[in-house]
Amino acid sequence: KDKSALDKHLTNRIYNHKFFNYPEKGEVLRILCTSKGVMNNMLLSNKFFKIHPRLSINIQASKDFEIKISEKFNGDLSLVRAPLYQKIDIESGGSIECLALPSPGSPFRRLLDFGFSSNKTDNTQVFLNNYLDAAFDWFR
Repeated sequence: KDKSALDKHLTNRIYNHKFFNYPEKGEVLRILCTSKGVMNNMLLSNKFFKIHPRLSINIQASKDFEIKISEKFNGDLSLVRAPLYQKIDIESGGSIECLALPSPGSPFRRLLDFGFSSNKTDNTQVFLNNYLDAAFDWFR
């Protein structure tokens, strides 16, 4: 839209759900998303769950994990408006876990949305490095 590079300005999005595989019982699929917009607005939208009715967000597990991982990067979750992490349960017993990374286009632009607080950490580079370290440790 108007030559914008923002995710929210993408139009006529078409997602290929033909090859979507559900993890089996006990299996976990982990996905790193390149922003919270990608995770919450594009991947885990209402439309997504209408296409995949066997999936549901585990709200409590999602919140518990956010608390646990935010301790690793000294984040302030009271500043976070949209989830950083979502755990999706599958009827069959498998699960999908999604964690958002700060946007690679400008990672310092909205660190506040990821829990950055100058009261806890006064250095954005340190916060970002700690966040990415925690995210990639989780992903491995």
